[in-house]
Amino acid sequence: MMFKRITIIGLGLIGGSLALAIKEKKLAKEIAGVSRRKSTIREALKNKIVDSGTLDLEDGVKDSDLIIIATPVFKIVSIAKRVAPFLKKGAILTDAGSTKRYIVRSIEKALPKGIDFVGSHPIAGSERSGIQSANKDLFKNACCILTKSNYTNPKAIGKVKKFWEALGMEVIIMRPQTHDRLL
Repeated sequence: MMFKRITIIGLGLIGGSLALAIKEKKLAKEIAGVSRRKSTIREALKNKIVDSGTLDLEDGVKDSDLIIIATPVFKIVSIAKRVAPFLKKGAILTDAGSTKRYIVRSIEKALPKGIDFVGSHPIAGSERSGIQSANKDLFKNACCILTKSNYTNPKAIGKVKKFWEALGMEVIIMRPQTHDRLL
């Protein structure tokens, strides 16, 4: 197991698929899910997509080693700022957003010392949405771009790289501005 506890914030197609893939690969002892809808939490628990679920961000991120924000891109920064004070020392925060420059710069400034952020963009998806469309194979043979800034902890990016590779993804590392220009 790579992580004791992973929290996924946002249990739609990407977040739900991540949880299923993490379970299949046994990358975490526990997977916690955070959603803004009770119905999504109920479905995730009923179908054993996550081990625990909550509507409360603080409770959801407590004691997690890896926190993945898999929400719409315009919510990522505000969620990261809200959870930052509740992350344990040594935690790694990442996201699944399709833009990087603003996200990386904003989150790096907001995190307390001892918490690392690595911007991630798993290039995977489907025409479907929602947790009911979650697919454990969504990330196999797909590409994931990680972003590296002047503030990126080499150990943290190494762990996040191994995580995405364990899900079957090819990982490419580049600067946030390069990511945004290319995509």
